[in-house]
Amino acid sequence: MAFHHIPNDILQDILNSVNIREVIEGYVPLKKSGQNWTGLCPFHADTDPSFSVNEAKQIFYCFGCGQGGNAISFLTKFKGIKFIEAVQELAKLAGKELPVQPLSPQAQLRKKEHQELIEVNETAAAFYHDQLLHSGRAAAARQYLKHRGLSSETIQQFRIGYAPDTWDGLLTHLKTNGIDSRLGLAAGLLVQREDGSGMYDRFRNRIIFPIQDRAGQVIALGGRALGDAMPKYLNSPESPIYKKSNSLYGLYANKNAILQHGYGYIVEGYMDLLALWQAGVKPVLATLGTALTDEHIKILKGLVKDWTLVFDGDNAGINATIRGIPLFYAAGLRVKAFILPEKHDPDTFIRKHGPEIWEMQTAGALSGLDFLLEHGIRTHGDSPEGKAQTLDDLLDLIQLIQDPVRKALVITHVAQAMGVKEDSLWRKLENMPAKRNQASAEKVEADRKKTAAGSAIPQGNRAEQELLAFILDQPRVLPLFLNASLEIWMTDPVLKGLWLALTHHYSVYGKLTPESLVEDLQSMPNLREALLHILKKTPPCEDIDAMTEGMLRYCEGQKKKALRQGIQEQILAAQTDEELAELLKKLQTLT
Repeated sequence: MAFHHIPNDILQDILNSVNIREVIEGYVPLKKSGQNWTGLCPFHADTDPSFSVNEAKQIFYCFGCGQGGNAISFLTKFKGIKFIEAVQELAKLAGKELPVQPLSPQAQLRKKEHQELIEVNETAAAFYHDQLLHSGRAAAARQYLKHRGLSSETIQQFRIGYAPDTWDGLLTHLKTNGIDSRLGLAAGLLVQREDGSGMYDRFRNRIIFPIQDRAGQVIALGGRALGDAMPKYLNSPESPIYKKSNSLYGLYANKNAILQHGYGYIVEGYMDLLALWQAGVKPVLATLGTALTDEHIKILKGLVKDWTLVFDGDNAGINATIRGIPLFYAAGLRVKAFILPEKHDPDTFIRKHGPEIWEMQTAGALSGLDFLLEHGIRTHGDSPEGKAQTLDDLLDLIQLIQDPVRKALVITHVAQAMGVKEDSLWRKLENMPAKRNQASAEKVEADRKKTAAGSAIPQGNRAEQELLAFILDQPRVLPLFLNASLEIWMTDPVLKGLWLALTHHYSVYGKLTPESLVEDLQSMPNLREALLHILKKTPPCEDIDAMTEGMLRYCEGQKKKALRQGIQEQILAAQTDEELAELLKKLQTLT
């Protein structure tokens, strides 16, 4: 059975039948505070309770990061589940039934196949985990994990297991539990013998790492050889439920930590992630034996904007970093590159130096752009020919940037670093072959003119001026405003450009220094003039915390206003009842 489109009145009936406080208290401790209930926000690194739940309005809101909505949106965000799954969970809690309709035969077959593959993977993961914990044959595996420093808590949390050194351990277990061995074959857990006489276990004498999707379901397994077997690491083959190009190890366990911290690390291996997690560095994900892909980036973009690539310092690690950086810039994300010292990987580094040194070192990592710049000079040399080659490589990256202000700022930064004129870089970018330049030459030139032109700051934008003045006067508060979506609601184009400029400056240097920003804006006189105007008229602030809270409330109000206006315009253009109901539901979350 499948769910119909759910009418808005049924959705509202479900929401009216549950208490949002009771739903959220299942995941977040709350305390009564006046008319509301408050607690530490689960979506960002919260130290003072900024997360508020209003029972009367049946909504939640965080004054720190701006996350808010109803019980459905809380569950989708917190648990990483789909909208329909959140509705289903609330309906069950409320004792309500949802309208259903029969699936088509093809859809029924796909759903059945999906469920069966999940079940056989779950069964295999449980079998291997039990083998590790209790089997005498797993003594060497337990000793290996102890030698690698993994605690029992880590082993339990990530359901680590051991595949015994036999040809039919899992095969026999599946048969004993009444599971068709053909399912094990379809999931890649079993392998067909060449002569067709039967099957055997794919994983033998290996440490097993279950690979879970965002909802926590086991979709594949990874195995590390204990002996000399090759390959050293072996993953399940791709299947209808597992694609390496859109799967990341640790996503289920660490997604909330990433949301709470507001940033994340990308590493290459199981043990790297586990060592970091055990040391307390939990906003981390790992690739699964493949380079980063556009599908991976979509997952990362759905979590946070700031990421740090942490790969080994060998050629393979450096090349993986070089290949990965452009994907982040193309998606509008901020990325740093931290290359570990020679003969170190994240596992050995964190065990030797600890989490404090890790945080300090990665915080000072180069931006992706500066990493490529320095690598280019090291590789090609600082001769005119070497610099020209480095610039060619950097322009390949710059042409991926869609935001015109960010593109202009990057051009300025590269020109200053390489000692060349900006105009020469713009001309070269304009003349790049179409196959290398996603935008046309006309668009590149328009971007440049758009950032160079502008008008004086209108007097009617006093609140926006005061907001930027406060952030510039108190740069340490800037991270609190990064998710306030100023770029979608600021009304003055010059102030909006200045906001994008200072956030880009922060992403490059890891801090905001007004003096350095003035230098960065040499090629954009209108933005530089606006910045100097604001800096001259910035009054002193006596209560920074109170001002910060007030400014965040103002930003949230403006953000909601802009979002409501956009949805209202879409409502007027809605073509179907389903589209209208969905838009009304979105509008309701912003009231």
